[in-house]
Amino acid sequence: MSFAVNFFLGTISSHIADLGLANSLCVETLKHGTDLPSYLSIRWVGGVSTYESFHSIHSEDRRAANVNYFYIFKENIHYLTGLVEPQGHKIAASINRIKKLFPSYPLSFFQKSLIGLSITTTILATPIINFRFCKQEITERFENDPAYRFGKPDDASIAYRTKEKVEAWRIGFFGTILAGVNTGWLKRAKEEPWRVIKGAVQLTGAALVAWYAGPSIQTVSFLAGFILA
Repeated sequence: MSFAVNFFLGTISSHIADLGLANSLCVETLKHGTDLPSYLSIRWVGGVSTYESFHSIHSEDRRAANVNYFYIFKENIHYLTGLVEPQGHKIAASINRIKKLFPSYPLSFFQKSLIGLSITTTILATPIINFRFCKQEITERFENDPAYRFGKPDDASIAYRTKEKVEAWRIGFFGTILAGVNTGWLKRAKEEPWRVIKGAVQLTGAALVAWYAGPSIQTVSFLAGFILA
């Protein structure tokens, strides 16, 4: 098979394996979308509560209510919501960064070009950040974000917020292991046995895809997928 096919299969298998491991260990995924500079910072030091972390797609009043909070999207409210909202905030973050560099209006052609380049880079080269938590940790550390309840009760919000730092070690594959391999796993497995079975099926599927792709380029992309998960 070609390099592109091998790399694609490796990326898919690593993604499936990451989901399978999270389900097998019964840990929750919380998502955050941002631009490339902030992504690299969060991967290094974790999610820090700052005003800039809440993007300007909302009104001033709604942004002011979220000063010094770090927001993070729920995964299980709705599949499309968990997919679309972080992507939208990636784009908003890239636009905000350029606007802060060039606050004058109207925007020049150069500024508009930079915004377009920033959005393109964000979409193509910046993954969604997946933080992993046990349910009890979420309850203890997060509150529902009122800016994302859209007129519904607080518990219907599609996002959480926190003033605590969200540790970088919770991200991706390694975050799944560090958050999920503990003495509480048996209790979680008893509460959600079908989720454990689902995770085992996903891990088996990932192994089959990896076997089909072959050991060369696929191995590199598989490892890269884990690192970027």
